[in-house]
Amino acid sequence: MAGLLAVATLREAHALDPCQAITQYGHAIWTTRNGLPQNSVRSITQTADGFLWLATMAGLVRFDGAQFTVYNRANSPTLPDEHITAMTAGPENTLWLGTSTGVVHYSGGRFEALAKRERCRIPPFALCCWIQRERCGSAPIAGSPSFRKVN
Repeated sequence: MAGLLAVATLREAHALDPCQAITQYGHAIWTTRNGLPQNSVRSITQTADGFLWLATMAGLVRFDGAQFTVYNRANSPTLPDEHITAMTAGPENTLWLGTSTGVVHYSGGRFEALAKRERCRIPPFALCCWIQRERCGSAPIAGSPSFRKVN
């Protein structure tokens, strides 16, 4: 029981004030009319430079608070698959992306399929459904048919 309590207190939890109506909170809705390539967002993360990144089935989207920049096969030929199913921010404003065909690393404006790295012997996934960066820098990846950890 003490182990569960310790795990439960590792992160701060923030919630809406139950005494306020949901209509009392400010909110905005963005859709394809505002620049999203589609209205379904699979994952959201934020890099240290403040950009919000949205994973969609039609590409990766960077949001600066005012406008969207879409990265897809048409404007980013090194992006091997625009069906992005999972995502996490890495160090130095990099991203790890899970796609329907494998894992992709984004750094310095370039996309690199993980399976193409010479030193990386991870087979492509049929579907990458979860990816999370750990403090030590490694990234556990859950997909079908397997679970892997990369550094």
